[in-house]
Amino acid sequence: MPSWAVRDVELRNVILKFCERRFYLRKDPAVITDEQRLQRIRQTELKYAASYHIKLRGLLERYKTEPEEKRSKLEIQIGNLDSQILMARRGNASVAAAVVYNYFRMGWDSVTVAQELGIKPPHIRQLLARLHNAADDIVYHSQKFLAGRVVRRAGAAARKAARGLD
Repeated sequence: MPSWAVRDVELRNVILKFCERRFYLRKDPAVITDEQRLQRIRQTELKYAASYHIKLRGLLERYKTEPEEKRSKLEIQIGNLDSQILMARRGNASVAAAVVYNYFRMGWDSVTVAQELGIKPPHIRQLLARLHNAADDIVYHSQKFLAGRVVRRAGAAARKAARGLD
């Protein structure tokens, strides 16, 4: 069991870091308190929820006219967006705290935690993995992102070389 899961101060810091990463928020520790960080996260997730809701309505309208063979992919997108809206409305920090409490402190498994919170077990496991990453300062980048980084760096180097030739 990680130490941050049983120490309230560490847990608060891990959850705040997790949520800030989730919404790409940066913090200046000299300027902003934990309560202000939490308020900023809450405001951001409510904005996201509103925009997600608009996207969800669009997907639902599209679903009505989509051919049968394309509906399965659309169903996955709709389910994922619905989960994001649910998490944003409940509050990512609140859900993360409930997951950590039930999983680590109560000793429940991911299936039981998921049933209690009304979300799916893989979501619980993914959330725990992201909390571990936040606690350990591990930043995950997808292969697509890393490939794009290589292309961007090559383009920057080419532009720099071109300027040097002028």
